[in-house]
Amino acid sequence: MAWFRDRVEADEELSDLSAIELEKRKVFGITLLEREVMEYDYFNRTNGHLDIDSMTICTGSRYLCGDLPRVRWDGKKFFIHWFFTDRESPILRSRQLFAF
Repeated sequence: MAWFRDRVEADEELSDLSAIELEKRKVFGITLLEREVMEYDYFNRTNGHLDIDSMTICTGSRYLCGDLPRVRWDGKKFFIHWFFTDRESPILRSRQLFAF
C-alpha cells in the first residue's frame, strides 16, 4: 500500500529539487498512475483539482530516455508533460511516497 500527504499542492519541502537530487537523497516519489488516481479521488471527494499553483514531478515513473512526467491542473484540463530529470524550479515538487 502507498500513502501520500493529502495536500492540494505537491510537497513544498521537496520544491526546487531535481529528480536526480531526490534520488540521491533517497526520496521515493509518486508514479504517474498514482498521481492520476489521486486527482480522480480528490475530484470525486471535493469537486476540486490538485496542483493549481505547482507541478508534481512523478519521480516514480520514467520514459525510455529517462525523462519523467510533470503533472498539474492548468485551469481547464489535467496537464501531463514529459520533463528532464536534472531540472529544478520552485514550482516543481515531488509527492513523497510512504509505503506500508
